[in-house]
Amino acid sequence: MGCVFLEFAIWLLHGPEAIEGFANAKGAGKLSTNPSTPLYEVTNKAAKTARVHQLVSWTIEGLRTNPQCQRGTALAALLDLIKNQMLQPEVDKRPAAGIVCSELEAIIQEAQKDPSYLLPSCDANDRPSLDFDSFYSGPYQDNRTSNLPSTSVTVRQQ
Repeated sequence: MGCVFLEFAIWLLHGPEAIEGFANAKGAGKLSTNPSTPLYEVTNKAAKTARVHQLVSWTIEGLRTNPQCQRGTALAALLDLIKNQMLQPEVDKRPAAGIVCSELEAIIQEAQKDPSYLLPSCDANDRPSLDFDSFYSGPYQDNRTSNLPSTSVTVRQQ
């Protein structure tokens, strides 16, 4: 569910072209033979540990640079929910649907009190681009360890 919410946030802020860029960057675009590339990376097969994919962390940090996603906005709260709760490699650590609904309801209630919380105005020129082509040409070109925080967890086989 976190994957869907993340892609929705990408689409909302950057449009359908960014969704295609995200899919291509994770290896699941039109040219891929694997449309369901996971948003996590296995860090140790023997220990069954994984972490959120570096592309996901990079994308969320890129979305956070958008003025509409700054602290104190609905989109910042949504990105926090996605990153901190929904995108957990360990299934048991993901929130139940009821908890996600409660968190979304809290965002809605805050927006009803303060409409600018929902989607603050932003000059189109102030919106940073989300250039997925630069993901692998930047610090991730060799799948090196990211400077972004990521946590390894044990993943149970289902």
